[in-house]
Amino acid sequence: MAFGFDAARSAGASARNSGTGADIEISSLTKTYGDFAALRNVDLSMKPGEFVAVLGSSGSGKSTLLMALAGFIRPDSGSIRVRGKPVLGEPANARGFGVVFQNYALFPHMSVFENVAFPLRLRKRPKAEINERVEQVLETVKLGHFGAREISALSGGQRQRVALARAIIYEPQVLLMDEPLSALDKSLREEMQIEIRELHEKLHITTLYVTHDQREALTMADRIAVMSKGEIMQIDTPERIYREPSNEFVARFLGEAVVFARIDAEQIFRNLPQPVQPGRDLVMVRGEDFQLEPPLDERHCEISAITRAVVFQGDSWLVKLSTTEGLPFDARIQRADAQRVASLSAGDEAVLYIRHSDVHFIREDA
Repeated sequence: MAFGFDAARSAGASARNSGTGADIEISSLTKTYGDFAALRNVDLSMKPGEFVAVLGSSGSGKSTLLMALAGFIRPDSGSIRVRGKPVLGEPANARGFGVVFQNYALFPHMSVFENVAFPLRLRKRPKAEINERVEQVLETVKLGHFGAREISALSGGQRQRVALARAIIYEPQVLLMDEPLSALDKSLREEMQIEIRELHEKLHITTLYVTHDQREALTMADRIAVMSKGEIMQIDTPERIYREPSNEFVARFLGEAVVFARIDAEQIFRNLPQPVQPGRDLVMVRGEDFQLEPPLDERHCEISAITRAVVFQGDSWLVKLSTTEGLPFDARIQRADAQRVASLSAGDEAVLYIRHSDVHFIREDA
């Protein structure tokens, strides 16, 4: 297996269709701790070579799901199949999955080379093969000349690359990653997100990636599963789950969402479109979809409001408003409306415009 970083996302999609990773089928997975339900009948299917991010806050069940798949905890009920084979009866070390944790779990008394070589030594691979494979995989994670370094001499990002190298060196069919970048600073975390995505596009390992960071999930995943209270609330592509959330929880968890009850929205908005699907009693608009100028290229609705505050935040302005009925909401005004937003002050009346395509009807939380 050759390693490198030259693949694009489209190439990864083609490889996924060729079935290079393992398919995973999780059905009705349940895990409780006393009265606390960590997992509630969770179903999740993953295609070969797919990258799925499991997104949720602390206690949502996302890490419990990963640990059950890895074999570190035993669920109360349900099934997990990998390539059609049940794996719940197998210990973690027999499943052959690559696992990367938040704290890296590196051996501080070993060099970078020895850390990466460790899985192959456990498998009693020949010395020449180990040397060749370690050299290859260190080049893959941009640590080609770091083999002799001590772990204590590495930065956080370099340690994370070592952990990745160790997880992929034996070519696992499944890679599990539990909050692997949360200890890094913002700029390094964003750099590593792209590197991990590029690595996935090259190796096509079926990857389950647990995170609480919505931008991280949107940046990296083929699909995102949003979890809350032990359940998957919605699973879809990053764009669809952001633009078309199924319920209020998902809408508010990803990005900035303004949500009104439909009965209120029909009074607040002028020229509000009608919902296509029944049972969607909330109206949602993303904060960045409000405009101070009417769009000329599409049907739109509008809302009158009173400005409460205008806050410049670099790439945009956060404008805090109240409807004429007294309901508060926030709009994020983009640079295209810079001249108009600069003229707004607290107490001013404002009219905001929203394209019909940016108005979404969603379900209330159960």
